[in-house]
Amino acid sequence: MTELREVSVVGGASLAGALGVLRIAEAAPWDLFLELGERRYSSTGDDLFESLTSLRYALEGDGLLICVEGARADVYPSGMSRQMGGGRRAYRHVPGRRPSRADLVDVFDATACDEVVGVDAQLASIAQLRARG
Repeated sequence: MTELREVSVVGGASLAGALGVLRIAEAAPWDLFLELGERRYSSTGDDLFESLTSLRYALEGDGLLICVEGARADVYPSGMSRQMGGGRRAYRHVPGRRPSRADLVDVFDATACDEVVGVDAQLASIAQLRARG
């Protein structure tokens, strides 16, 4: 079974603010397929967050960012959420405190496009947030 989501993608001169259709596998193998106009992107990973990260790297190669919670600088899953939930949910990290269940978000939920960053920037931001507390 596959879930379909409409997602915003930003970047690139011809695709600023474009809408795409994201197909999300609901069980392993954790495949993602993004149709963005004439362009097609796909990825597979050990969990959905890993698949999303691979998809984001492919998009970044074309100068694009996907506007979903899992692409925010302050969102990253725990090992347990990846293992138990297939990487579908991740924690929004708040400086100065440990994330709690109330901070869990669906990595494919829409978020403001000005809140998303590239994968490497996300990893650096999460490392800083974890170091602070």
